[in-house]
Amino acid sequence: MKSNKNISQYKSNGFKVPKNYFESFEDNLFQKLALNSEKDVANATGFKIPEAYFENVDNYLINIAKSSQPVKVIKLLTFKNLAYTASIAAAVILMFSYIFNTQKKLDFESIELATLHYYIETADFTTNDIASLLSDDELSSELIMQETISDQAIETYLMNTANLQDLIID
Repeated sequence: MKSNKNISQYKSNGFKVPKNYFESFEDNLFQKLALNSEKDVANATGFKIPEAYFENVDNYLINIAKSSQPVKVIKLLTFKNLAYTASIAAAVILMFSYIFNTQKKLDFESIELATLHYYIETADFTTNDIASLLSDDELSSELIMQETISDQAIETYLMNTANLQDLIID
């Protein structure tokens, strides 16, 4: 190890300690602690109670209550405040419902035909349910009789959808 450093450079750091400071430090500390006893520390909290405070506090508070002016009370829940609040809430709800109302209107033209067929096939509709939706004019036998179905259409339907064994048994 090289010890080329000069000790004098460490002495010039700018801090100075009085002579015999570390030798007399303990003696000075114990002298100050003896002066500040526990009783002095407990009384030095900074809180002081006036003399006869607890005997006179009741009368003092009663005198203040009697001499004070009545305070004006403002009701928070009045009709006016409630109406303002309700109108603001309604305006905000209407604004958001108008802004975010991007739902497309539903009509029969927008429904796919396959979806409509599937719904009718899977739903448990009876003829009475369908008849209750139609008026008497729509259910007249003349309108039903006007619809003529060709023999070829009936034959094609039976060939494509009916089971041959079901037709033989019936």
